[in-house]
Amino acid sequence: MDAVGCLNRQPDHPKGARHGFDFGSEDRFSVTSCCPPDCRSFRICHPDGSLSKFAGIWKGTCQDGRTFVVLTLQLNQDQLNGTVSIANMHGDDEGACMLVTAPPAAEHAQAISHAAVANDVLSFNGSRRPDGSFTQFEFKQTEDGKADLKLLNTPVEKHPWPLVKAH
Repeated sequence: MDAVGCLNRQPDHPKGARHGFDFGSEDRFSVTSCCPPDCRSFRICHPDGSLSKFAGIWKGTCQDGRTFVVLTLQLNQDQLNGTVSIANMHGDDEGACMLVTAPPAAEHAQAISHAAVANDVLSFNGSRRPDGSFTQFEFKQTEDGKADLKLLNTPVEKHPWPLVKAH
């Protein structure tokens, strides 16, 4: 680690091309980087810069003007924790919210797990489905205070929900 809290990979590193941070249990944030054998070097920065931009309360607004998704991300030292809550809604064929029938509720929020950042995209799991798989999300900041949330393996994957950071 260097003075600003970044892990630097050098070609002669004894651990080879794969190494990274692991901050704890499966419900905690971890970052792992892979580098192809021909990669000369790479740098993984401490969460101060890479995670802080994700932290906050992010909300998506439906066509009817009501909030339909709330993503809450807290940065706790070097860990990212949070929840995602999605309203009951009517949507179009591309996954856009048209009408909220029941707003997002804290008691139905999904705790996020297995969060990882790669190429400025935060990927994480939501709740476990009846088949044992997890709801999967990708979150990417598009500009200051704005981001896109993809619900993977659904129409929303190709047409992400735009979110705005609440102040």
